[in-house]
Amino acid sequence: MSSTKRLLLICIQFWVKIIFLAAVLACFEDQICLTTRNRFGYYETRSSYLKMSRKQQNLCLGVCSHNQTVKYICCGRQDVPAERRISEEQCLRNHRNNGGNILITNGMVARRNEFPFMAAIGWRALFGRNTISYGCGGALISSRHVLTAAHCLYHSNEKPIVVRPGGYDLDDEEAKDIDIERIYEHPGYNHPDSYNDIAIILLKEPYNPDNVENAGPACVWAQPLYRANVTAIGYGNTKFAGLSSPNLMKAELKTIPNQECAKYYEQDNIIYSQLCANDPVRKGDTCQGDSGGPIIMYRDIGNFYHTLPYVVGITSYGIGCGTGTPGVYTRVASYIDWIEKEPPIVVRPGGFDLNDTEAEAIEIDQIFEHPGYKHPSVYNDIAILRLKDEYYAKSFDNTAPACPWALPLHAANVTAIGYGNTQFAGLSSSVLMKTNLTIVSNRECTQYYETDGIIYSQICASDPVRLSDTCQGDSGGPLILYRNLTEYHYEVPYVVGLTSFGIGCGTGTPGVYTRVASYIDWIEKIVYF
Repeated sequence: MSSTKRLLLICIQFWVKIIFLAAVLACFEDQICLTTRNRFGYYETRSSYLKMSRKQQNLCLGVCSHNQTVKYICCGRQDVPAERRISEEQCLRNHRNNGGNILITNGMVARRNEFPFMAAIGWRALFGRNTISYGCGGALISSRHVLTAAHCLYHSNEKPIVVRPGGYDLDDEEAKDIDIERIYEHPGYNHPDSYNDIAIILLKEPYNPDNVENAGPACVWAQPLYRANVTAIGYGNTKFAGLSSPNLMKAELKTIPNQECAKYYEQDNIIYSQLCANDPVRKGDTCQGDSGGPIIMYRDIGNFYHTLPYVVGITSYGIGCGTGTPGVYTRVASYIDWIEKEPPIVVRPGGFDLNDTEAEAIEIDQIFEHPGYKHPSVYNDIAILRLKDEYYAKSFDNTAPACPWALPLHAANVTAIGYGNTQFAGLSSSVLMKTNLTIVSNRECTQYYETDGIIYSQICASDPVRLSDTCQGDSGGPLILYRNLTEYHYEVPYVVGLTSFGIGCGTGTPGVYTRVASYIDWIEKIVYF
């Protein structure tokens, strides 16, 4: 190779590296990332913000960062808002309805009602069968769901039977215990291992205190976490091998990198789905009896008058208590999909305003998930919920159920309905919303979803003029086609699709829906036979 060509090649390589380096630097600022599953989320670093050019963005695609197996595509913070998870949106709605707000080794006693989402998990006492012994903690993440550690379920030979929500002192005579209806242990947990140490407890009745301000559940944290200040709470021992506390205790801790934590747990192998926290100065720590309790991070959300509590970890295990050795916690963000997938409790039929206190909610009797669906795949994205009671709305005309559509569909005008976000990364609607869309051919739709691959059992619809669209929170809602049948005096609604997924909201990109006609045989076997 001539020296001129070699010099030219070196120059090209040099400038490619410079451009690529600039792109990567731009990617790793405090920004927002789009995963290959089209989900947005912050990727936080300690660097200053650099705005990316289009060339830099193109170079960044798919190479900026990764969280285990999920690759991130990065976008400047000023360009794209962050999408809220459905769990966070529901949590914010709970706090919006609850007004404003202003165990532990070497910790301090919590103020009354300081942690209204805290729960104590109780068993029948070994001696005195009419008394309750509280051996673990948990955090209310909805009015009926308590997040805790899976190893707590093996606290004794019996399963826990009650939960005391509200963060009350255990000796408080005004406190109320709520019976446990069902326990969901993470399928990946193998006792006594410390991995996948997470479970959800379903209460028999909701916890909605009338006399406590800010009694909304805690939110679940879904983002990466780096050296954050957190608060651990629990009723556990106040010193190693000591006595448990009837008073709710708290300790201020700081999360540390897993790499640093692994030095203390060389035999255990600390993995990403775990996180560590300690207080090397005051030796604050969790201890026996604090298991399952939350570690909380408070965040200031712009449209609230108070900071909101987020559960970032669940107390799992540690070495001693108050020794300065980091405690190990289950990282909640690693299980956000499993938490959100937790089976629903009730269905509210009739298209009511969700804030309507007179609206009827019917409990779910059974869930039929399509056998071909593999989460988080977008194919065979269909399920049927069987209600415990039949729904008859006597005060409304034309309240018969919608009909499932069983024929091919081409360029039809359809209507999408739902309670989802009214704009991308915005707030959901308590009032049922509708938008008129047009069916788009799968061939045309595939141009927008080349990596996913649109197949016949899916259909696409959009409104490229007004940019109307379905959004987060509309998932599972119907896509309706109205047909004028001669034997009826009104148009009959047919469900032609079910809201499945899309790219953003209102961008003009078609949304993707499950094609009901492709599953008509499966539907009829469950519903009509």
